[in-house]
Amino acid sequence: MFARFFWKKRTFEDLTDVDRQLEWFNESSLRYTNYVRPEKPVNNDNFIPRVYFLRQVQESENSMGVGSILVANEEILLPAVWINFFVLAEWNLTTERLTVSIEQNEQLVKLSENKFPINKTTKKKLKKSGALLSCI
Repeated sequence: MFARFFWKKRTFEDLTDVDRQLEWFNESSLRYTNYVRPEKPVNNDNFIPRVYFLRQVQESENSMGVGSILVANEEILLPAVWINFFVLAEWNLTTERLTVSIEQNEQLVKLSENKFPINKTTKKKLKKSGALLSCI
């Protein structure tokens, strides 16, 4: 909807105009879906920032006979038996660990868990901008 009813249908004069029209589009979308904002803010004390990736296991270009996926331009090696299967990778930004799982019998089965640190340059930029979450 966003591309069809916003980017492709409108002409913008400058960045300020984009912001103004985007605010209109967001409010219009909320009215259209009958969305009601919560009265009280959600308690984020237990929030754990995570990023999820759905990947198809391919044969590694660097290690023949081994499966791999790419997450944030990093190769994660997996057993060859999982080549062509889809896996779910969960990057916990608090513990800086990446867990790769596959679904079997409607359950997630862990295939691997590795250290997966946040790039130090990124951490510095986030701290400088004040956007770094307190839990990282």
